[in-house]
Amino acid sequence: MNPAEARALLREHLAQFRALSLAELRALVPASPFVGDRIAPSGVRYQIEVRLGWDDAAGEAVRVVGAIDDSGWRALASMREEFVVRPEPGRRGGEAE
Repeated sequence: MNPAEARALLREHLAQFRALSLAELRALVPASPFVGDRIAPSGVRYQIEVRLGWDDAAGEAVRVVGAIDDSGWRALASMREEFVVRPEPGRRGGEAE
């Protein structure tokens, strides 16, 4: 697995989730996880899994965790990235951390 290539693919994939509002992310929590394959420019097939879940007991903030691997031995220790979207006081929607 090429770490730079995998990280770029994962960040590109997570950008779709970063673009969603907090309300849209909340609506996706019950449908999580989202799993799919991407073929990199090098021809390597990567599997990407994105899990959404509550980050706090009140169910207000949503944590988005993405993992990528090439189905080889790295599948045991996938590369991960995550972010949290919390409600902003006084504003609709939320802000990613």
